Amino acid sequence: MLHTYVIKLYMGCLERADTDNKMTIYIQMTKTLNYMSYLICFISIL
Repeated sequence: MLHTYVIKLYMGCLERADTDNKMTIYIQMTKTLNYMSYLICFISIL
């Protein structure tokens, strides 16, 4: 549920950003989502 919201938020940011910033935002988004998924996996293991 949270993931969907975060992705929608990022997509909104991407649509507003110009072409140069899109790549930077995309890279940041990927890093954040990777970090979040690791965190969620770690929490579910505990």
